[in-house]
Amino acid sequence: MKSLRITLVAAIAALALVASAQSTRRMAFGNDGRFKIAQFTDIHWCDDSIEACQRTLQSLQAVIDTERPDLNVLTGDIVTDHPALKGWKSIIAFFEKQNIPFVVAMGNHDGEFMSKDSIYTLLTDSPNYVGIKGNHVHGYGNMTVSLYASDGSDRVQNVIYLIDSNDYASNTIFGHYDWIHFDQIEWYRRESDRFAAKNGGNPVPSVAFFHIPLMETDHVVGLPDTYGNAKERFSKGINSGLFASMLEKGNMVGVFAGHDHMNDYVGIRSEVTLGFGRCSGWNAYGKLERGARIVELQEGSRHFDTWITTAKGREAIYHSPSGITSIEESQQYLAPVKAPKVKNGVNYTYYEGNIESCNEIAKLKPLRKGTTDNFRIDLFDTADHFAYDFHALFDAPEKAVYKFRLRSDDGAQLFIDGRMIIDNDGSHSANFVVGKVALEKGLHRIEIKYFEDYMGQELLLRYQTPNIDETPVTPEMLFIEK
Repeated sequence: MKSLRITLVAAIAALALVASAQSTRRMAFGNDGRFKIAQFTDIHWCDDSIEACQRTLQSLQAVIDTERPDLNVLTGDIVTDHPALKGWKSIIAFFEKQNIPFVVAMGNHDGEFMSKDSIYTLLTDSPNYVGIKGNHVHGYGNMTVSLYASDGSDRVQNVIYLIDSNDYASNTIFGHYDWIHFDQIEWYRRESDRFAAKNGGNPVPSVAFFHIPLMETDHVVGLPDTYGNAKERFSKGINSGLFASMLEKGNMVGVFAGHDHMNDYVGIRSEVTLGFGRCSGWNAYGKLERGARIVELQEGSRHFDTWITTAKGREAIYHSPSGITSIEESQQYLAPVKAPKVKNGVNYTYYEGNIESCNEIAKLKPLRKGTTDNFRIDLFDTADHFAYDFHALFDAPEKAVYKFRLRSDDGAQLFIDGRMIIDNDGSHSANFVVGKVALEKGLHRIEIKYFEDYMGQELLLRYQTPNIDETPVTPEMLFIEK
């Protein structure tokens, strides 16, 4: 009997922990299947800086008036000077006036001027605050917001995670700033599993917000799909392993931080969009126009759009997970070719010879010509020193910017309608190279030049659009003229 009582107590405690980690208000997608989040970060409120405070409020108001978000998320360093109590009351009053739900994740400076416990006592007394103290694990404000289906059912379609990235390292040997601790990661993993269990075992698409960025956010700087300002690098500190857990759980589609006032970039690593909000407070360092990051989720989908909005208006839209921007969508689209009689297939010319570049294929003597079903390099039993020149018509299923990803060992080049889109030339091990092109719906001429030098041979072409997940180019999409 004693064992049963202990088990019951443990079960009740576990249920209470789950309940304490959730939003206090039911939130759902609108009839359009969209849910819009405004991320305000690094407001740096200081009541002694009256002019800066007024400019900040004007910027915040301009963003909210333009976007009318469904939820305002504040990602830390909100009130960063004395008198902190007065400052927090000013911030809370402003967001209450908007009549829009809001939540807060702590920054490293917030707890310096007022205890986090006292801050969350103030916040949770506000009728528009939908968060909780969330101190069941390390830090405060760790919680989830469930986004329910637009049809009014109890199906959770997407989840928002708020996590306290904490303040400063306990020992300077670890670096200056603290990190998200293991018990927080364990809580995230449990929550992910809990939502997946209620979703037929499938991960529920999720986004996370906190103040200090993950180290992996620094790793996307300079990659082809990264967009925005990247003027500060965050490469020091401790890697907590949270990103590895996110990849393992398979639910996370976007992670957004603050902290670095001169960064507002977004980029993709391992199919997760990592990025920064826009600094929101005029009392903070940095010269970027103050504003907010907007994240617009699509119901039950891994797809979402994000952009920066300031008092001057919206900036470029970034489509995730494709990494294609509205700037790229504004370019001229290539018109389809006219080919009245076609059939599935790919024409190829096969060569043999020792070369080190696709440009040298023309020097080789053609040995075979024929038709196959795709860009295949296994048509002949040759181990090394051979090449192919493939020609076909690619049937673009929609008008869109197409992101092609070409993997090859050794060199390969991709041409669409006579334009080189990807140059992955040279003798090298297998790797992916990305290229983008704007195509009208319909048939477009496609050519791939490929050569194999030695040790390993591989060729694979994939594509993606803002609406279509990355997928291989299949024989059904490839044609030749009759």
